[in-house]
Amino acid sequence: MTRIAITGMGLLALLASSASAQMEARIGAPESQGLSTAAMEALPKAPAGAALPDFCKRYAANPISEAARSVRGQGWTVTGEAKLGTLNAVSFASKFEPATSGTCFIRDGNVALFDGGRLLALAYAPKGSKSSIGRVEPLEGGNARIWDGDPPGQPIADLRAEDGRMRIGPVAPLETVCGGKAVVPNIYGMPIDRARKALAEKGWRPVPGDPNAGDPRFGRERDLRKRGIVEVDGCSGTGFGDCSFTYKGASGGLSVTTMGDADPPVVSGYDATCS
Repeated sequence: MTRIAITGMGLLALLASSASAQMEARIGAPESQGLSTAAMEALPKAPAGAALPDFCKRYAANPISEAARSVRGQGWTVTGEAKLGTLNAVSFASKFEPATSGTCFIRDGNVALFDGGRLLALAYAPKGSKSSIGRVEPLEGGNARIWDGDPPGQPIADLRAEDGRMRIGPVAPLETVCGGKAVVPNIYGMPIDRARKALAEKGWRPVPGDPNAGDPRFGRERDLRKRGIVEVDGCSGTGFGDCSFTYKGASGGLSVTTMGDADPPVVSGYDATCS
């Protein structure tokens, strides 16, 4: 995938300790992700009437860094933050709309890049883009991941530190977990039959689920077991039609979730539990 880079003074630099040191930065986004970036020195206040509905309060993150606190101080709802070397990435939004299955749409989402309390740049989805920004979350190794704002949420890009510069690029093909002792391939959006093969190549073994989960005569669980996908734990008949699957590796366990009515269903997320 092609990476587009925008180069200039003041964009996402790893700043030198001297306040007078010049800054050179490089920030880019894959064209297919529909994100844009811009240098910015001051964050405006959130639009008038910006509010977080009670139904969506779980989407608000408690600000930890000085940068995140300054974003909240301008009336925005902070949805996540991540440390990137000497920089901080803070995701925030002004509008939330209730959706199905206890989820919400995150509208007008952004990711701001700070050095301490100093704003450097902003990543956002421009008007007309098919992408949206929901939150940023830290990854092992000092990188971060940007998730979209449409439920149930999918990763759309990674923030990486490379050679003293910060870049927005495609989601990495591998994610390290459990302190670097294990890796998970990028299985987002992948049918579960393909995903389990990709996981097996990285040492994740299927853990057979309860054969009585779901209706043993009907239902998706039975159909998945007939395909040999014995690790299915259960499926929901409402909402996003989630199904859950369990795998085990040398460093712990991995829970995988699929969604939708596709046959077989596609992966929407995973979570590692380290031993």
